[in-house]
Amino acid sequence: MASPSSGLNSASRTQLGQKHLDIVLNACKGCCAHWEKLGLRLGLHNDTIEQIKRDENECTERMRVMLTGWLKGNYEVSERYPEPSQHSLCIAVAGINRSLAETISNDPLFSDINNTQGSNNSRPPYTKQELMQLCTCTKCDEETIITTGCSDRKDFHALDTKRLSQEQWEVYLGYATEKIQEMKDEWSETYDKIKRIVYKCGTENDKQEYEIMLPKQNNSYVTQ
Repeated sequence: MASPSSGLNSASRTQLGQKHLDIVLNACKGCCAHWEKLGLRLGLHNDTIEQIKRDENECTERMRVMLTGWLKGNYEVSERYPEPSQHSLCIAVAGINRSLAETISNDPLFSDINNTQGSNNSRPPYTKQELMQLCTCTKCDEETIITTGCSDRKDFHALDTKRLSQEQWEVYLGYATEKIQEMKDEWSETYDKIKRIVYKCGTENDKQEYEIMLPKQNNSYVTQ
């Protein structure tokens, strides 16, 4: 009798992350009804599975939350439960639906991930020692080097983002998302302040001209 891994070894071991959620979800839609068993086979703790069952009612949403947790690294790390990849997904699915596992192992969308990561990152991910060498002041921690870069460097940022590991990329992406939100909040506060001044102190002509310049979704009058 063939072992669960035979015939699936061609699947890539390239690490997957949250940005690959849609591809993984699409690949696993054939075993949505067995999301709980799949989660356990991927290494998620039973308490996590039970919490998902309490929080979500639909199988599709339970599958999404479970796979999101797996891709984020919320699972037991061991030889039995390796890091998220096409290969580890196939091995887990094979215990539920062998045919689906073989389909996933040949899914061209995973090939696109592998080709993209291979072409964009011909060098291996940064080691911690390599990251620390990007610091001039010798006082920066790893997170600072990944996000803002050493303030003592003359160049804005020496980091090659194509060489970030999945974990390092999550740190970088989280910082970028936070900064974008801060900029949006700051712009929104400035917009509200200007709008209040125009509608309180401006002439009717000022209000009309200002309204023309605004995006339609923001054309709400402030009359106080």
